[in-house]
Amino acid sequence: MKTIAQHIDYLLICNDSVTVPGLGAVVAYGSPARYDEQGSMWFPPVRALSFDPSRKADDGMIARSIARRESLSDAEANEIVARGTSQLRQALASDGMVALGHAGTLRVDDNGNMSFTPADARWLSPATMWLPQIEMRPVATATGVAHEAERLERRVRLWPTLLRRAGSAAACVAVIFAIAWALTSNLRTAPAEQFASVGPAPDRVESLIPQPGKAEAPLILVINKHPDAVVDVESTGTAVVKDAPGYYLIVASLPDLDEARKFASMYPSMHLGILEMDGRYRVFAARADSQAHAYAAAADPAIKSVFPASWVCRR
Repeated sequence: MKTIAQHIDYLLICNDSVTVPGLGAVVAYGSPARYDEQGSMWFPPVRALSFDPSRKADDGMIARSIARRESLSDAEANEIVARGTSQLRQALASDGMVALGHAGTLRVDDNGNMSFTPADARWLSPATMWLPQIEMRPVATATGVAHEAERLERRVRLWPTLLRRAGSAAACVAVIFAIAWALTSNLRTAPAEQFASVGPAPDRVESLIPQPGKAEAPLILVINKHPDAVVDVESTGTAVVKDAPGYYLIVASLPDLDEARKFASMYPSMHLGILEMDGRYRVFAARADSQAHAYAAAADPAIKSVFPASWVCRR
């Protein structure tokens, strides 16, 4: 009986049916892929089994399989098949059921009616038995999950961009504050009269500088040094220079000559001169033929203490 069951399993792999003489035929047929809506599962295509009790005539397939395997004659193989099928019918009659190898179980009731319960037949489909069962979610749910995943991905990509923009904005604000602080600090330390060159001229200079006392004699420039030296100014009157080239140490820039002379008269001890240039009148404390000497004059404590915000102008 065991030999018959083994050959039934073997023959079903390559054949659509195998007849057990005197009992019936085990039939294998293809079952396409199917979808289980209740479980939301896709099942791969397989071969299914059934039993046909009307096909009891021996087709000789089991006997030939035994003869090939055991190297027996047809008569010897047919004798083994007869003994095996006899044992199957006896087990079915006594127990009411008998297993036909891995194909399934054959049962008989009290009225002699046979029924067949097929077993899992994936082993009969070598080409598709490796395919897995696939769980399929409803389209609406899958779409919602995809949208949520896309939203999270956009949020993750957005954070670095926002941080970079915030950092750039913070850096710009810091630079603006630093420039504003530097400008306001420098302007606060300069005398009010130094603002004449960077803004509109006031109506009256007297509003920017202390009112002078009694003015001394006017000043003029007298050069009494060698060409590379800083010019000293003697108090012989305030002269207006127009075309004398050189480097001038400017202490104030005013819109007209009267305002410039009033400013110069405020500092009689500094021997200030006036340079007419570009439509303005610049009050200077020294003139030199080289830039180095002009800056040296600016660093002179006697000038720097009175005009800390002076600058060098080239004529």
